[in-house]
Amino acid sequence: MAKALDIAVTAWSLLGGGISTGKYKRNAEKPKDARHARGAWSEDLFVTDRNFTIAEEVEKIAGEFDRTPAQVAINWIRQQTDKGVVTPIIVARKCSQLQDNLAARDFEVSDEQLARLDDVSAIQLGFPYDFLNHDDVRPALYGNTHLLIDNHLG
Repeated sequence: MAKALDIAVTAWSLLGGGISTGKYKRNAEKPKDARHARGAWSEDLFVTDRNFTIAEEVEKIAGEFDRTPAQVAINWIRQQTDKGVVTPIIVARKCSQLQDNLAARDFEVSDEQLARLDDVSAIQLGFPYDFLNHDDVRPALYGNTHLLIDNHLG
């Protein structure tokens, strides 16, 4: 939608309060100290099975590069050029974190790896969208003319 409307996107909290960096793991005990409780676990904003599944794929790809998960997550957002202008905001509490985040500029995630990340993070729209968009249903909806409809957005 952003690309279609020529709107730039500023990606906020792309590391998911530490989930995407590998700092927290699935089924880990909730941190007791208040500083962490306000972060990823605040109202379980980032602590979801879906986000841990995404983070695990980020970690796998990081291992393929011998890079950090944070660097892969930053590049995943930075390389979303097919979706329009996307600018990631990086936040660091320590100088070492900032240096690590900036090192994301030294490599790029492959198209195959981007596809893996996009696949694992795809939003499930559910019924009726998934049903109506299914290849077996679409021809009945459009009277076998769906492929003849021009996409005016090109």
